[in-house]
Amino acid sequence: MIRHLLPQVALTKPSSIDKQRLRSFKSLTAWKAPSSDQIPSLFFMAECFRLCMAVMTLPAFPVSILGGLVNKKARYCLRRSARAGERYTYACKLGTEVRETLSGHAEFDLHLEAKSADKGEEGPSRSLGCE
Repeated sequence: MIRHLLPQVALTKPSSIDKQRLRSFKSLTAWKAPSSDQIPSLFFMAECFRLCMAVMTLPAFPVSILGGLVNKKARYCLRRSARAGERYTYACKLGTEVRETLSGHAEFDLHLEAKSADKGEEGPSRSLGCE
């Protein structure tokens, strides 16, 4: 397996949870408690989608996203209970290396993160910023 280093590519975006969007998401995904203010972990992934697309269209991103990207695997981790009343800072960051798979395809990691701005959780150490 060949490994290559990638350039630092990251964006951050502060945001509040839109409660109507959260209700719609819970209804669409048949969430058990649609009226609660608890946030399902996959909601953060859905909220970060536009940020991910912005990262993948930056000139420094090493792969063309048109016809060339496939999501092979994903891992989600929610480190604590998340509530709709909090403000979050979303971050999307390209991993530091690209790996060549046995089939000759490129494989890399895209890290998504949502941290509470209200609870004083630190943001990503480096970012390019996003308006």
